[in-house]
Amino acid sequence: MKSMGSGTESYICSSSGESSIAGTSTLHDWESRIEDFSIRAERMGDLIDADFTVVVNSIKSGRPGMDPNTYKALKQSEHPNIRFKAKPTSC
Repeated sequence: MKSMGSGTESYICSSSGESSIAGTSTLHDWESRIEDFSIRAERMGDLIDADFTVVVNSIKSGRPGMDPNTYKALKQSEHPNIRFKAKPTSC
């Protein structure tokens, strides 16, 4: 955590926790862990602004052959990172 002054606090986390992604395909349910990610959040009074970034080739299923299919489906060569950005939200 880092205080930015004016009542703003920043939080940054890089791959020190656990994260996973799960879903359903036409063949089976699946789950993969995310090995390389970062989370950044800022709190400005009652508002929180956050984003979550995943390095696509760090998504690991533990199943032979599935990871390349995941990277292909996510178009990893064109989009090596996935970013989820939350709009400022009241807390």
